[in-house]
Order: sequence, then C-alpha cells, then structure tokens
Amino acid sequence: LFQAMFALAFHAFLRIGEITVRATSDKDHEHLLKVNQVNLTPQALTVNFISYKHSKGQPFTLSVHPNPLASECPVQIMHKYLASRGSGSGPLFQLAPSVPVTRTFFNAQLRLALAFCKLPTDRFKAHSFRIGAATTAASMGLSDSQIRQLGRWQSDAFKKYIRCSQRLSSL
Repeated sequence: LFQAMFALAFHAFLRIGEITVRATSDKDHEHLLKVNQVNLTPQALTVNFISYKHSKGQPFTLSVHPNPLASECPVQIMHKYLASRGSGSGPLFQLAPSVPVTRTFFNAQLRLALAFCKLPTDRFKAHSFRIGAATTAASMGLSDSQIRQLGRWQSDAFKKYIRCSQRLSSL
C-alpha cells in the first residue's frame, strides 16, 4: 500500500489530499482519487483527475510509463498494489474496503520508512513527493509549461518547489 502511495505520489506529482483524507469521518473527499480514476495497462498507468485543487471543472489525464531501468517501476508497483487491493469501488488507497488512508497514518508510515532508510525524518514530509517530482522534472530539462501542466499548477508557484542540486547533494 505505502510503496504504491509513495511511487504514485512522486510520479504523478500528487498533492497529499489526492491520496489521503484528514479524518475518515470527513464527508468532503472532493479531490481524493478513486480506484475508477486509474487505468493500468502494460504500456502505462493513466490517472484521470476529475477534481483537483484549482481544477475549475477541468479534468486532467496524466500518464506514467513503465521504467524497466528503474529498480522500482511505478507501473509495476501499482500493478501489484491493485492486484492485492481487489476490484471494489472506493478510494484508490484504502486500509479496508471504502476506508481511505488518513493523512496522519500516511505521515507516520512515511516517517517509519525514512527512519528505516536512515534518512532525516525532519527533512522530508508528504509534500516532498511533489517537490521531488518538480525538481526531477526540472533537472531532466522539462520546460516550465511542461512542469506546470504535469503538476496541475495554475501559476508559477511550482518554481518554489524546485530545489537546487547543491542542496540535494547535502542529503
């Protein structure tokens, strides 16, 4: 579950509110991804964003392609997760049928994973996946408009997410 959440959060430039809820009792899950918004084929993982921050009713589709050179391919990770999740409707990421992952639980699991990898838990948060996606896209030479589109930004706010390589190398 969390390997899939981490992989998709990074590769799809996700906001934390798109994969978690503040509390399971909350009724407002407007931007939470549902399993029927994801299509998985051998060629790609497609995420259909029906509603997202600043969407103004405009849906957006993002495709993540397999990376056979990566030690952990996001498409294969999602294949494994969806096979274990089952075909029931509801949130894409859930702890039990129709019980979405809470932000608190996600953050706790992220801290445990970071500690296990001996990474500084105070330097990484749930939003680090989005920051890492923007930084990686910039380092790969994607244009500002491409990064803005992939991350579903309506302004140049994404530029504050991009971290310089010197700062990254100190980690």
